[in-house]
This record gives sequence, structure tokens and C-alpha cells, in this order.
Amino acid sequence: MAIGLVALCGLMVAMGVVAAFIQPPRPDPIERGLFDSLLWPRERNVFARLPVIDVHLNDLAMTPDAARAWAVGEHGTILVSDDLGHSWTAQASGTDADLYGIQMLPEGSCGWIVGDAGTILKTADGGRTWQPQASGTQQRLIDVTVLGDCRRGWIRGLHNTWLMTRDGAQWNQTAGYVPPKSDTVSPEEAESIRRKVMHEAEASWAASATKALPRETFSARIAVAEDLRHGILIDLWGLIRFSEDGGEHWQATANPLAASLAAAAISADGRYALAVGSYGAVIASRDGGRTWFPQSRGHAEIADIALEPGTKAGWAIAGAYLLKTSDGGGTWLIQAAGRSPATDSELKTIQIGADGKHLWIASRDDVFRSEDGGMSWLGSERPPPFWVHDLAMLADGRGWAVGGESGGWVSETQDSGRTWTGPVHETGFRLRAVAVSPDGRRIFASGAGSAIVSSEDGGQSWRETGVALSRLTSLQDAVFDRQGRRALAVGMSGTLLITTDGGASSTITNTRPDAALTDIALSADDSGWIGGSGGALFQIEDLGNRWQQLPAPFQANVTAVAVTPGGFGIAGGADLTLAHTEDGGRSWQAPEYRRDPAPWTYAWLLFWSSLGIWFWWRRRA
Repeated sequence: MAIGLVALCGLMVAMGVVAAFIQPPRPDPIERGLFDSLLWPRERNVFARLPVIDVHLNDLAMTPDAARAWAVGEHGTILVSDDLGHSWTAQASGTDADLYGIQMLPEGSCGWIVGDAGTILKTADGGRTWQPQASGTQQRLIDVTVLGDCRRGWIRGLHNTWLMTRDGAQWNQTAGYVPPKSDTVSPEEAESIRRKVMHEAEASWAASATKALPRETFSARIAVAEDLRHGILIDLWGLIRFSEDGGEHWQATANPLAASLAAAAISADGRYALAVGSYGAVIASRDGGRTWFPQSRGHAEIADIALEPGTKAGWAIAGAYLLKTSDGGGTWLIQAAGRSPATDSELKTIQIGADGKHLWIASRDDVFRSEDGGMSWLGSERPPPFWVHDLAMLADGRGWAVGGESGGWVSETQDSGRTWTGPVHETGFRLRAVAVSPDGRRIFASGAGSAIVSSEDGGQSWRETGVALSRLTSLQDAVFDRQGRRALAVGMSGTLLITTDGGASSTITNTRPDAALTDIALSADDSGWIGGSGGALFQIEDLGNRWQQLPAPFQANVTAVAVTPGGFGIAGGADLTLAHTEDGGRSWQAPEYRRDPAPWTYAWLLFWSSLGIWFWWRRRA
């Protein structure tokens, strides 16, 4: 008896060892509570495991139970997933044409894909293989709907192109969409077909969704669950809204990649949802669209990096995520809800106060502040105008934010961002960057076009100055030196602008004409780095009068840099790329992904091994 119990304990230990190594990682890269942290494997630099999908994804189809999903996109791309987008397998399409629409029947027995140059593909084996069908047109086909019998269907294309089939094999052009007769299909099915073909939801869904949006959407799409209570709204701006009451009310939620979204699908019970979009963006939800997590990198870029003074700890923002490192960039943790700003907008910039406790983060529609080192975040009581691009804060509580869509504005705060006044100045071009001198008297703002907005009296008065830049040049970032005498700005075509008088007279250098410079950072000794496209990284000395190109930290665009006088620095870029250096940029190390067994496996092994030892000891006794 005792021998059998010891053997059983040994078997359970072996099973625990196997489970520790084969357990898949958490679908959502963010830990959400103590139980969640115990149940799943411990991951380090979790974002590094997300795949890069190098094509735009244009449409999506999912089975009602969310067991399988297909995505189609550029260059004949067909992807299939059996785990809600966590992993994807490419399928052969036999074409290089861009694909724009897909429909799979609920049971997955047959489906169609349509795309450029009249491309039509059909599957009769659940999507394992795809065969071309003749369309008789070279127009772009963008949407397809086929009835449950796999015979009758419609295809919509550009320039009022319509195709119809009655046998699922031959397609003929028709004058327009012809709804099926009531004696061949139920009214409910006919209405769902009309909504799919015309890219519309029921009038009540569309009307309530429009009221819920803060502005006009760009190519909005609605996915409605079969229970007619749950729905998802996405658009090409990256907005996400969800409804749980039949479209009567819509709630905003964050797009973790801040990516442009082209298509969404939701399971029949409204629980699971999937969305795809530009640069291979894939995001998923397991709670009806309330919260979303990334299943690919989606070209999400590190928008800004800030280092805590005198340490190697720092912060980075990407999409809707806030990341923190405490070991000089070797390990990055994605901050969970409550420890990151509660916003559904893309995070744009982050600043850290001299004490390391005060932090500010700007999203498109608000400025958030933390007074406890990032443990908690508060929004503004009176936010700045919409579409914030950059901000500059001082230790005395004063600060300025700039932004705008078609035009630009400057807003200011006197109370560390609790309330914002303005616009205190408006201009005809979009402002992307703002810098302020340490004493708060000189302010420099720049952006699209060849104009600069500046103030020499702490924002009491403003002037606009033209500089000799191409109209296509956009200045992306700006800083002041530590004395507040010079302002430096970087932009397109390798532009480095240096001015001592708000742009009235400027020195303009083209560091590398083929590089778009996106970020500049100065250390306490006024040396610094400039990051740009194609991995371009420059070291500047003497406040920009001398510069040299450094080895590229990675191949992606360098979109954010931070540097200290001792040669330590961090660079971030597209596709959630990060790297750090200890030697002034001569060599770089990327954070490595690591997965350790889930904590529950250690408890399992301890319990069964201890029990086995006890049985063995009792038998010996």
C-alpha cells in the first residue's frame, strides 16, 4: 500500500514537471490580480514574445464559438488562428493581390475571399485550401456575403460593382444588391445579410454608436453578436467602443496598440472578440470587448522614454501601455490597471520631475499626473484641448501643452496639471513639440510647416517666426539646454535646428537627408542623442555644433531616446523595440524574453514530493 502511494506521489511530481514546461503563457500580457499571477507562467519582457506581422490586415472572419479565425490582407495574405489570435498559420492563397473581404459560414464548411483585380477565392474544406474563381472584372472587390446553402451570394466592389452567384461557382455582374425573396430565406437572415453587404448595423445600433463617439469616425465598423446585445465598434483611428445592451449605450475602452483597426468579429455569446488592422495589428478580448490585449506588435512604437534622475530606472510608453524598468532596461514590466493612466487614447509623451515622484503623461485627450512615483494616476480636472501632442512641465507647477489636428494650440497650467487654461495661443499649423527653459521664461513650440511659436516672458505673449524649412518639413521634438539659452529641434529630412531667439535666427543642419529625425534628448552635461528612421542614431556635443552617427541600436525606426552623462541610455522604436547601452551607444543590448514556470507548479511539486517522502518514511518506520 505504502509503495503504491509513494509511486502515486512520484507520478504526480512528474506530471507537475511536465506541466511546468508545457503550460502556455498568459493570453493577456498584463497580470490582473493575485490569482492570475499564481496561475500562469512568470514572464520577463512579455512584449518581446509578440509576433511581428508585416502586412496590413483588412478583414476578419470568426466561427460563432471563436474556436477558429481567419484574417486576410496585403499581398495575398491569409492567416488562420485556433487560439483567438495568439498564434497564426499562413495559408497559401495562390495570388499576390491584396485581399479585402472574407466570409466563412458558421460551420466553416465553405467560405470566400475577395480582393484586388477581381480576385475571388473559395474554400470547400473549412479553409485548408483556397481555389480561384472567375469574376469577369478587374475592379477591387471589398465585401462578400453568401447564404448558408453555399450557393447564393453577393460581392460588392468599387465603382458600384456588384456580382451575384446562384450556384456558388459562377459569378455574374448585376446592377446592384437584390435582397433574397422572403420565401427562400427568413426575414431575420435577410436583414443580417443586408447589414453585412452594406456595411451597416441596424439603425438603432448605428445611431447610438454615433452619439457615443467624441468626434466623427473614419470608416467605422460594427460587429454584433448573435445574442443581439453585445457589439463592438472600431474605426481606422483606432477607437474601440463596446455595448452590452443592444446598442443603447456604448462605453470607451483602450486600444492597447493604438493601431488603426479595419475589422472586428465577436462570438455568438458576446464573450470573445477579435480585431485586426494596419501593420498586422491583432488585439483580442475575453470579456465582450471591455478589455483588450495585443496578440501581435502591430508596429506599435515606443513614443517616449524618461529616466528617473540619478538612477537607471525609467519609464516608456507605447500605444496605451506604460512600461517600467528598474534595472537599466534589462527588464520591462507592463503596468497593470490602476498603475497606468485610465484612458482609451494613445499615450503621447511622459515627463519625470526632479524628485522622481512626480510624473506626467499626455494622451490625446488629457494629461495625467502621478505624485507617488507612478503608483496611482489622476486625470485633469479641466483638461487641455483635444489632441495633445507634447507637454513641458516645471518643478514649480507651471507647464505647457501643445497639439491640434488641422490647426495648433498652446495650453498652460499653473497647478501641476490639475487644470489647464487655454488655448492661450492658436496657430494655423499643427504643433508637435514644446520645450521650456529651466527658469520658465522661454518657451519654444514647433510642428508642421516652417513656423515656430515662442515666448520670452513665460507665456505672457507669443510670437510666430518663419524659418527657412521646406513646407513638407515637420519638426518632431524640441529641447532647451540646461542654461535655457538654446533651443534644439529635430524633424524630417535629417533636420537639426538650433536657435537662441525663438527661431528668428537659426542654424539648420541636415545630419542625414534620408533620415526622418523623431526625438532628441540632452543629458545634464548638454550632450545628447537624436533618433530617427531606419535605426538612425546620432550623438551630439557642444549643443549640436558637433555630431556623429552611432551604431544602430536596432533596424526599426528610433522613435524615442533617453541618455545620462555617464554613457547610459535607452532607445525605443517601432514594433515595441527597446535597447539599452552602458558605453555611450557603441554597443547595445536588447531585453530578452524569458518564461519561468507558474508559481502553482512549485506548490504542486512541494506538496507531492513532501507527501511522497512522508509515505516513504512511514513505510521505513
